[in-house]
Amino acid sequence: MDQNINEILKTIDFYYEILENPEVCTNISSEYMKKIFQACIYIENTIRKIEEEEKEACFESHLSAWMLKKNKNINYRCSDLKNACDKMLEFCLKEKKISTIIIDELLQMYIQQCGSVRLESSINYTLTKSMQANAILQALKNLEFSKTDIEDEILIASWDFEIKLGNKIKVIEYIADMFNKECFSKLIELAYKSETGSSINILILNLFSKKLLKNHLRLYLELKNTKRKVLLKLLADNSQFQVTFVDSTFYFGRSMEYDHECGWITNTGFSYSDLENMIKVFLDGPSELHILIINRIKIAKELDEIWKDIERDCVL
Repeated sequence: MDQNINEILKTIDFYYEILENPEVCTNISSEYMKKIFQACIYIENTIRKIEEEEKEACFESHLSAWMLKKNKNINYRCSDLKNACDKMLEFCLKEKKISTIIIDELLQMYIQQCGSVRLESSINYTLTKSMQANAILQALKNLEFSKTDIEDEILIASWDFEIKLGNKIKVIEYIADMFNKECFSKLIELAYKSETGSSINILILNLFSKKLLKNHLRLYLELKNTKRKVLLKLLADNSQFQVTFVDSTFYFGRSMEYDHECGWITNTGFSYSDLENMIKVFLDGPSELHILIINRIKIAKELDEIWKDIERDCVL
């Protein structure tokens, strides 16, 4: 064992002092949380190296001797330490004494070091292991105005867990509540970040489809203004959403009137330029969407003059 054995043993001792003595978390500072997480990273890296060198038995012997000096008659193993970051995250999420501000900072450190995929997996494991879903949802509610990817990943994971528990109606109500509060951009991001065909992806896009059947203007304008890659993914994710969004586009297009001085005008906030740009987005999409739009324009131009101009400006 190398000369750093005492350093790693002290770090592990510090790590377990946190996990086994929740009172130390009272009024915990940002700097102290940073120190804790750095210790977790150091432990994981060290254990990984020990496993690569196949020195687990030797190290565990040193660790047991160290803990006996601390009057701790517990056999700690490398397998208990290899995911130190996850165990610390679980501990902090459960510990009511730690403020949501500190939790947010911990999540940011976690995502920077471990990535969003591991974060989602860790949260799912924690929830499945028995953490009450309502507790984490309340913590997320306190972070509601944060637009970080971290929050989105956790929110998706917590909703997925609720659905697995049989609480799909509750998740539908959460989504509907966000829609009623006009959190359209947030819902768009959640649909985009969730896996194609996942429960969350389907629930959000089905709600969008239902609203677009009634040509919901505010939702349509928010979708129109989103990034091209985001919109194209959502259109590809859900065929019903694709149909209703295209239908709304043609609805708002044919609602325009022609003014000899100003050209095509409308009072919806959806301009001819917007229509032109949206048609170009469709045409740049998957081949089936491209063909759909070409055929729709061919039919529509027989009924409304505006589509002849769109065909000239976007297709020909």
